[in-house]
Amino acid sequence: MHKIGETVKETLDVVPAQYRVKRIIRPRYGCQACESAVVQVPAPAQAIDGGMVTEAFLAFIAVMKYAYHMPLYRLAQMLAPQDIALDRATLAFWMGRVAWWLKPLHELLLATILSYPKLFADETPLPMLDPGRGKTKKCQLWAIAMDDRPWGGPAPPAVAYVFAEDRKAQRAKELFKRFSGILQVDGYAGYNHLIDPHREGGAVTIAFCFAHARRKFYDVHVATN
Repeated sequence: MHKIGETVKETLDVVPAQYRVKRIIRPRYGCQACESAVVQVPAPAQAIDGGMVTEAFLAFIAVMKYAYHMPLYRLAQMLAPQDIALDRATLAFWMGRVAWWLKPLHELLLATILSYPKLFADETPLPMLDPGRGKTKKCQLWAIAMDDRPWGGPAPPAVAYVFAEDRKAQRAKELFKRFSGILQVDGYAGYNHLIDPHREGGAVTIAFCFAHARRKFYDVHVATN
């Protein structure tokens, strides 16, 4: 028999996530001739001093929470059937530590973006837990982006997010305090003070969004036809 062809069928399969305990064993050695001399290799550095979690597990929790919007209490419920008992407060502490590690990277990314002459900016509401009131309060997540791909520019795309408790114009003033260039935004009046030529860093050229401008023409069209 010789092969004359084949039939291929693809089916969707899943390999469940595997959770495991990593053991780091550090033998201690003593000198038989001098009983006071005991040596042991130093413990490897950890993301959380004295913690019981690896960098991979911290990354997993961060991705589930911030990329897939999984609340920490629900993540704790998902881990419980795997015999992993973690309190929500512990997970929250770990995420705070992850933020501490990533802060220098975020600051570098934001500074790099703000040094570019053409930027996009927008803000969106973000609910935040307000302990003691039994409900959430509306905060803001500001996005500052650069992207030359539509016109074949050399700069790689990048975006940085900045959390703020409100949408006041002072927030925009602080974010773009040293920025000088073209800033494309919607019609929010909070950016208007950036066009002041006497501000630190010089005046910013505001480029408004065509999509937002078109909405007004569409509203007029609907109202008059």
